[in-house]
Parts: sequence; structure tokens; C-alpha cells
Amino acid sequence: MTKSRILYFDIETAPLLSHTWNKWVDGSVVAVEREWNIICVAWQWDGEKKINVESLRGKDPHDDTDLVLLLWNLFSEADFIIAHNGDKFDIPKVQARFLLAGLEPPRPFKSIDTLRVCRRHFKLTSNRLTDVCQALDIGKKTPHTGWELWAGCLAGDDKSWALMEKYNKQDIVLLRELYLVVRPWISNHPVVHVAGCPVCGSSHVHSRGTRRVASLTYPNFQCQSCFGWFLGVHKTDDEKPVFKGQTRR
Repeated sequence: MTKSRILYFDIETAPLLSHTWNKWVDGSVVAVEREWNIICVAWQWDGEKKINVESLRGKDPHDDTDLVLLLWNLFSEADFIIAHNGDKFDIPKVQARFLLAGLEPPRPFKSIDTLRVCRRHFKLTSNRLTDVCQALDIGKKTPHTGWELWAGCLAGDDKSWALMEKYNKQDIVLLRELYLVVRPWISNHPVVHVAGCPVCGSSHVHSRGTRRVASLTYPNFQCQSCFGWFLGVHKTDDEKPVFKGQTRR
């Protein structure tokens, strides 16, 4: 069985330092004195127990060079990257730092955004990570003091950094559990495994008749481990169902 490299990750960033004409966000920013940057990264490889975290604790809180290089190496190793709101926030933010650092693009990967999955398949009261996870009885985010936590980190407070790292790591715990719950609903889930179930790799699959796609007939299967559905290879009417070379439809 060949398994792809799957990365769960989450970042925390420092805010812009700006000059404005008033307190409210209405386009009144007249100058940006200091750009935002990444201050903390948490990640876990699928199949591994350890949740890793790196931050700017004890370093210049506005120099994320080491974190950017770390993320570039992680992205270059991953076949699939999983994040909540990753397509609109985490991944573009990280790639912006790659660009500004003069780095070349990392090795191509595919993104699985659990926020997009929730919005596409469900009508939940809230799609925020903590709200979805609490609704599913998975857990909740680590409580913190709001802006004071970020201010403490930027001021070099060690306790604030410890809480930031704990907060970031808990997001990975929630992210992974949420992904496993919603995974069977992802009808367009990319093929992760080349043998057995294309999503989880299990060989415990049941034949569930056939499906017509355009003018072709495919055997239909359901995995009994992750409960996802997938199609086998195109078959003629007198062939037996097979799931070698399967596709997601």
C-alpha cells in the first residue's frame, strides 16, 4: 500500500501596525508602519502522534524567517495539506511570506479545506472551527485572553508565548478530528491511496451496485472503515465489479 504524505497545519500571525484617521475599519488606514508576519506554526503528519509547534518565543517577534523556511520545507514534503479556512487564509498567507522572502514555489500539493467542506455540504449554525467541533462533541479551542495574548507575545512575555503555542496545538487536535468526521462526505476527495479505499486505504469495502457517469457504467463501492463512497474502474455489463484503479466521483 502506498500512502501519500498528509499535513495538518495552522498558523498564528502578528497584526499590521498602521496609522488611521479613526478607530473603525472603513478604509481610513493612511500608512502601514509594519507588515504582519507569522509568529507561530503548529503541524502534524497524518499517521504520527506528535503535534509539533514552533514559535518566535525568545526571538524577534517580527522576524519570521525561520518559520517561513520551516513552512516551505513542510509544504514541499506534503502531497496533501489540510487546514480550516486554509484556501483563503492559511495557505495564501504562508505563500505571501514565501514570495516576499524570495523563495521559489514549493512542490505542488493539493489542499483539503475543512471550512469549505462544511459550507458546501452542511448548513450549520456556525462554521467556525470551535463551533463546529463543539456541535460535534469533538472539543473546543483553548481559552485565551483575546488581543492581550497577542500583545503579550509581541512584548516578549513567556507565559503568553506558552499559551499561544498551546492554543495553536489545540487547533491541530480539532482540525484532525473534524477532518476525520467530515471525510466521508467529501465526494470530490482527492485520491490519497492507490490501493483499497482511495481516501483511507482500507481494503474493507463493499460493492454497492453501479453508477452511470455520462455514458459509462462504473461499479460503486462504500468503504466500511471511513464510510466514504467511490467508483471502481469502468466496466461492461458482463464484468464483475473491481476497485483497483478507483476514482472519486
